[in-house]
Amino acid sequence: SFVKIVGLTIEAGRIAATVVQKQFGKTELLDSFTATYGSVEELTAILKERARVWSGGRIVSSLPGNLFTQRTVTFPFSDRKKIEKALPFELEDLLPFDLDDVVLDHLVLSTGSGKTPETKVLAVVLPKAALRQHLNQLASAGIDPQAVIPSFAGLAAVAKMMPSEGNALMVCSRDLCVRKGEAVTALRSLGASAT
Repeated sequence: SFVKIVGLTIEAGRIAATVVQKQFGKTELLDSFTATYGSVEELTAILKERARVWSGGRIVSSLPGNLFTQRTVTFPFSDRKKIEKALPFELEDLLPFDLDDVVLDHLVLSTGSGKTPETKVLAVVLPKAALRQHLNQLASAGIDPQAVIPSFAGLAAVAKMMPSEGNALMVCSRDLCVRKGEAVTALRSLGASAT
């Protein structure tokens, strides 16, 4: 069987999408497109037209990374569930928001080894209002994404696939990814963008 995945980016008057198909351990590019829009109505029309083509696919939508607040946190364990439980307590005093008003997730940057495995994670925090607005825009076009991620998360995924010796900096639009050897050490989205 195969899986169709749609990567969707909407930012500052521009929409872009890439459609890939995963089958038997291989990934094949099926389609990609970029379009500009001048109003919410134009964006909705573009999304409605494309939604038919994306039918049956898993949609991963990204939001501009600058909408997210981020903090790097290190834990003395690597279990994802433990990290998810501990993260709110680690961030509570570091964030200028009430945790009830945000969505909190994390990306693993590196995992240590040995007797005391340390896991370095990038905590990402998004106001619920920004997520709700994005999901409502997609829903108005009949699109229900399976995941919403910061734009720099895609860059991190690509960086992990690229061979690198020493330090490497990857840049895509406003997103930056720093990699040292096999580990992603920093992710950032610079500047403001109108959405």
